[in-house]
Amino acid sequence: MRDAVQRLLTKLKAHRSSRPSIDLGRTNDPETRRLLEKVRLYENCYAAVSKKSEIPAKKQPGWICQPVEIAGIPFSVLISLEDRMAALSAEPFSVPPSDVGISMVHKEFTAIDRMIHEAQVSQSCTVRFAGHPIVSAAQYYLGNNLAAQFTIKELAAQYYISESYFGELFKRFVGISVNQYVKNLRLNKAMELLSGTNANVKEIAGACGYQDYGYFGKVFKRSCGLTPEQYRKQTRKG
Repeated sequence: MRDAVQRLLTKLKAHRSSRPSIDLGRTNDPETRRLLEKVRLYENCYAAVSKKSEIPAKKQPGWICQPVEIAGIPFSVLISLEDRMAALSAEPFSVPPSDVGISMVHKEFTAIDRMIHEAQVSQSCTVRFAGHPIVSAAQYYLGNNLAAQFTIKELAAQYYISESYFGELFKRFVGISVNQYVKNLRLNKAMELLSGTNANVKEIAGACGYQDYGYFGKVFKRSCGLTPEQYRKQTRKG
């Protein structure tokens, strides 16, 4: 029995060590640069992260998928795709967005640290970035600033476009309005924090952009059918 366990541990160690390692603090070292150039066979590049031990990718022609080892991330892969339309529209993983986060599309892996963070935001917010650079940049900003207070006009100004055009662009590529998107982000994060942490409910409301706790409670109950306290209690049963 002990020998069988040892063989299994050796096999798992060998599997894990077979992944090339990337130090996000030293992405310019020669070995890392060679790895990134090798994976960048095509000019539609992604990074993907998962809290699980692996990411089941769909096999398809015209793309490279390279698992890598990054400290603090259970599993991550670098991907490059040949076809840009496929890169913008296809879901390359046979798992839900809550299990895998994917970065925006890049032309190369030079900004690998940024790409990994984009993938982490994608996973944390359970979203996929849109195929338009302004819209995906806005999604990234919103995912990083859930507690911030801003107007759509202020958000649009960051990208030097009008409020109306920004709203039209966002809805065209995401399918819902900016306000609805922000509401969904904040409520999803609130549900995650309520079920997964012991943080005070008022603190959770503030962290999710609701300065008025009473208003947060009303919005939450209207969307989920339960008060935040009831939701926490129900999700922790058993």
